[in-house]
Amino acid sequence: MRSLPQSMHDRARRLAEVHPLATVAELLRVHPSQVTRMKKRRWIAPPDGRPVRTMPSDFAIQAGHMNQRELVDHYGAGSHTIVRWCRELRERRVHP
Repeated sequence: MRSLPQSMHDRARRLAEVHPLATVAELLRVHPSQVTRMKKRRWIAPPDGRPVRTMPSDFAIQAGHMNQRELVDHYGAGSHTIVRWCRELRERRVHP
């Protein structure tokens, strides 16, 4: 389910003061369960995305002798995360 901006939560809160939640959902063109979830969160939007996983302190050592697949298995991270860590490592070496 897509995340809605805080402005949409504010609008839903104002509409909910005078309309039932089903009507609010219809007016905002969202599923009624989303409006219920907004209300349970006290009309506060959740933070965007997941927190970014930081590079482990020994990554530079391990990356020197492991390939990407081995790094994924070793750290239990996704391949996109490993690629990002490699890019950050290269940038650190170029710009100390």
